[in-house]
Amino acid sequence: MASTANFLPLIRIVVNRQLIVAKVDGIILSVRSMYDLPRYPASMTMLILAICLFISPVSEAYTSAKQIKQLVETHVSGLLKRNSISAKPNQRVDYQIANVDPRLRLADCSEPASVFIDPRKLVGRLTAKVECNGALPWSIYVPVTVKLYKSIVTANTPIARGELITRDKLQIREKEISRLTQGYFTNPSHVLNKQLKRSIAMNAAITPDSIIEPLAIKKGDSVMIVASSGTIQVRSPGIALSNGRIGQQIRVKNSASKRIVNARVKEKGLVQVSI
Repeated sequence: MASTANFLPLIRIVVNRQLIVAKVDGIILSVRSMYDLPRYPASMTMLILAICLFISPVSEAYTSAKQIKQLVETHVSGLLKRNSISAKPNQRVDYQIANVDPRLRLADCSEPASVFIDPRKLVGRLTAKVECNGALPWSIYVPVTVKLYKSIVTANTPIARGELITRDKLQIREKEISRLTQGYFTNPSHVLNKQLKRSIAMNAAITPDSIIEPLAIKKGDSVMIVASSGTIQVRSPGIALSNGRIGQQIRVKNSASKRIVNARVKEKGLVQVSI
């Protein structure tokens, strides 16, 4: 039958039939066999052990918050290198590891602690699991934030919805790309003469979902209808019955036959039909 006694606020002595276990702040400091001690009454045995603990040097047998954070940092750094995230050209990586509560007392691990981060997601908010599988096992979860920065195309002035993007409205600026899930551009030529679907602020990134091709044909415009089959090509004038961007299909009226057909916009003033 186990009995327990307290000596001072931080020391707890637990005695059972075979072992005496001394704990300070929840950390096991000593485990001794009852048979190693003289045959005293239980109360006297605990008193002697408590005195020995105070007069004997005792090492702090726990894993510190600093050690845990260092384990996570080493793991994150290696993980980013192995996945070539930190080695990509014109890209900068920054990561922050959340502070671990310094009051935390985890037992000293009898074998190297392991760190695990889900490799399927290495950018953004992550969670690192630090685990000890030693004699006194424990685990702790540490938040990690990984941010990627890259020089990309941004607006150097506010641009209103519907405006055409010209070179004087663009700049190359380093931005965090971790949250740009819709993508971004690194070459200004890829967005020149495109039209904005929505207004964007100064220094904001130009993203693929924020631009569209400008109207190549407007309703009522005169167009050239091209019908081709193999090497045979027939051209006839027509009138656009709706607006259209390059790649879109619009309705046009053949000026000669008066027939209305569906045609795909190829460029300004030119549409193509299939035979």
